[in-house]
Amino acid sequence: SVIVCDGKPERVDTIVNGENILTYTSGNIQDLNNQKGNLVNALTDFLLSDELKANDPEVDLLSATSKSQNILEAYPDSEHHILILDTGITTTGALDMTQISIMETSCDEIVNTVSDSIPHLDGTYITFAGLGNVAEPQSEIASTQGQDTLEELWSSILKYGNAELTSQLRYDDSANTAT
Repeated sequence: SVIVCDGKPERVDTIVNGENILTYTSGNIQDLNNQKGNLVNALTDFLLSDELKANDPEVDLLSATSKSQNILEAYPDSEHHILILDTGITTTGALDMTQISIMETSCDEIVNTVSDSIPHLDGTYITFAGLGNVAEPQSEIASTQGQDTLEELWSSILKYGNAELTSQLRYDDSANTAT
């Protein structure tokens, strides 16, 4: 499932090449393994498409992560993964970074402030691709320190929710590699 992460996060059907990915992946495992490369490429194209642009310029990542976890809980016997394609700069909801300065407030203080809104993510693997990257009209995070602070904040938040973070937290689009 894909959650469009704007001020009002919503689920989007993941239809690629006329196939619903959810239905397809729950089908024949052999077929899935045979076409994994094509499916991953199609899914990546879908995730980066203009179709998934948020309708609202505000972003509420905590609510979107919570919605994602609710979907995963319907499959208790499966390994749970959430891929977040976002900058990590949330501008509405409990973690409104227009109201909280991450450079001037300790991560522990921010986590304590938003703790009631952090979803329980027990055993879920989180990959945060795009953390720290911004697009116009937002100002770039000028310093590596700013990106490191953003990474530390989200690591603390997701750890509080008992998620297991993957090593790929930042995505450098120019090199097309995760760091």
